[in-house]
Amino acid sequence: MSSGSNTTLVRALQTAEGTAAGVAETWFGMRFNGGGLGRTLTSEDDPEIGGSGGALVAEGPAAGTLQASLWYAELDWAFETLLRGTFTTDVLEDKLPAEVARFWTMEEFQVDLVGGDEYLAFIDTVVTAINLSWLSPNARVTAEVVLSAVNGLPGSADLRNPTALEAANVFVAMRTGAEVTGVEIDDVAVATSNIRVRQLDLQIARASEDEPQIDVAGRGGISAGDLTVTIVLNTYDEDRTHFNSLFDGTARKIEWISSDVAGNDYAYEILAAVPSAGEVTPPERNTSRFQTLTYVADNLKITRTSV
Repeated sequence: MSSGSNTTLVRALQTAEGTAAGVAETWFGMRFNGGGLGRTLTSEDDPEIGGSGGALVAEGPAAGTLQASLWYAELDWAFETLLRGTFTTDVLEDKLPAEVARFWTMEEFQVDLVGGDEYLAFIDTVVTAINLSWLSPNARVTAEVVLSAVNGLPGSADLRNPTALEAANVFVAMRTGAEVTGVEIDDVAVATSNIRVRQLDLQIARASEDEPQIDVAGRGGISAGDLTVTIVLNTYDEDRTHFNSLFDGTARKIEWISSDVAGNDYAYEILAAVPSAGEVTPPERNTSRFQTLTYVADNLKITRTSV
C-alpha cells in the first residue's frame, strides 16, 4: 500500500508559462510535512433525449496546500512567487504589477507504487496564499503554502533526469519562545503596552481567479490581483487599550522577528494595518481570558538575515 512517507517533491522554475521545466532547468528538492498538489476529475452527463449520451470526464484544475515548518531559506521561493518580488539585498516587498509572474513545474515521486506511473508533474504552479502560525509554548513555526496548477501529468520517468538536484536545505525549524523577538506595535514593545501574545497568525493572500480555456484540460491561466495581509494577535486580557482602539479604526504598524537557534532570521513589518475584527472571550471560572486583535493591510516587508 502506498505511504505518504515515501513521497518526494521537487520543483523547477519554468522559462515561460505553459512550458514545463526539463533537464536544462535548476531543480530543487522540497522539504515539507505533508500535503501538496492533487489531481481532480470533472464529469458531466450528456442529457440526450431518448437515449444515453453517457458521461463526459476530463482532468480538472490541480490545487492543494503544502504543509511545512518555517526553515530558513526553504520557502523563499514561495514568498517571492506570491509577492511577485525578489529578495533584493535580502529585502522582499509586494511588487505587483512590476514583476513578471513566476510559474513552477512541481513533480511528485511515489517510490512504493506497485502499478501505474510513479511520477506526477504539475505545470504552471503558482502560490495563491501563505499562512504562518507562531504558537506557544516553544512550538515550531508552521507554514501552509496554497498552490494552484493547470493539471496533473502522470509519467513513468521524471522530467529532470539526469539533472541533479541542488544542495538540500538543512536549516532547523524556527520556533517560538526565545527565538521570537522585537514584537512591537507602533514601534513600542508589546511588553511596554502590557500585551502578552499567546499566538500570532500571519495570512498572506493574492486575489486570483482561474481562467478556463476551451483548449486546455484543467485550469488554464490564472489572474493575479490585490495582496491582502491579515495578522491575528491572540493576547491575554490584561490591558484593553489596543482592543478599545479597534472600535476607533486606529491603524497600526506591527513588526516582529523570528529566528532559528543559529541566528538566521526573518523580520516582518506591516504598515498601516487597519482593524478588521476583535473579540474578548467570555469569563469562565478559574480560566484565563484572551483578546483577539485582527488587522488587515495591503503591504508586507520581509527582511532576512543569515549567519
